[in-house]
Amino acid sequence: MTEIKRDVKVTGPDAQGVRGTFYTKSIHNKARSKDEGRPIYEPKIYLLVDADADNKTSWDMPLRDPEWYVENSRTDPRERWAAVWKQFEEGSSGEVEGTPLSSWAYIPDHRVRELNALGILSLEQLGNLPDVRASKLGPDGTSLRDGAKKFLEPADVHTLGLQRENERMRQEMETLRSEFAQLQSQRFGDEEAPMPPQAKRGPGRPKRTA
Repeated sequence: MTEIKRDVKVTGPDAQGVRGTFYTKSIHNKARSKDEGRPIYEPKIYLLVDADADNKTSWDMPLRDPEWYVENSRTDPRERWAAVWKQFEEGSSGEVEGTPLSSWAYIPDHRVRELNALGILSLEQLGNLPDVRASKLGPDGTSLRDGAKKFLEPADVHTLGLQRENERMRQEMETLRSEFAQLQSQRFGDEEAPMPPQAKRGPGRPKRTA
């Protein structure tokens, strides 16, 4: 029987890319609490399955004995997420795949810890959350999800093109100013370059014609 480790959460994909998370949850044992006259909580292993793109539904369920899956013709999650389950048994949280949440300055440290506790370890995971699960992260869940998406988006190619063009034009203008200044210096030396003559206005108002 697998030893239940209270502080271990391991997340990873199955063969189809669906992410599953094995973690522990403290469950209130009402029968024992009644018998002993005090609250009794027992750690149970749970499996959280991320929502897929089609039905946008996620599952959070207790892990059952292997016999139950056989009797009910179900695939044992320990087999479906074999690598993830192995890490969970070893008590290893594994390496973060993708961009760590802590690399985004917008998320406070306490929110990073909260999201990690929910099995969300990277910005890629956060940005790919469906609406239903993002809303369950709290009042800022959806905004965090959307912000992570924008943070991971590559820079707009059109914007980069405009920036490069503006920089090229600026350099050309600087070159023209420098060349013009050199020409003026060669022509007039240290003297101030003369200003172009202004057109003179004749005295009085122009005579009206009938």
